[in-house]
Amino acid sequence: MISVLGFIPSAFITAADITAFRFEKGLILSYLEEIAGTVISFWLYRKGFQTSKPKFLKNRWVRLLQRSQGYHAFWIIPDA
Repeated sequence: MISVLGFIPSAFITAADITAFRFEKGLILSYLEEIAGTVISFWLYRKGFQTSKPKFLKNRWVRLLQRSQGYHAFWIIPDA
């Protein structure tokens, strides 16, 4: 849930996990929570951008970046 919201520090959850499950298990649990949150956030934001078309997606740099791949995509970002 913290990854989806994006503005709450996850250190509080990590500290709670470590306190409740000891250091090793709490750290592993926090790591897995972060991975799951990242995957869910990526999926939600991707679905959100597919259903709504924000104005910035019409920008020529964004369109160029969407069409490019690999090496070229990397070098487009500093130019924008």
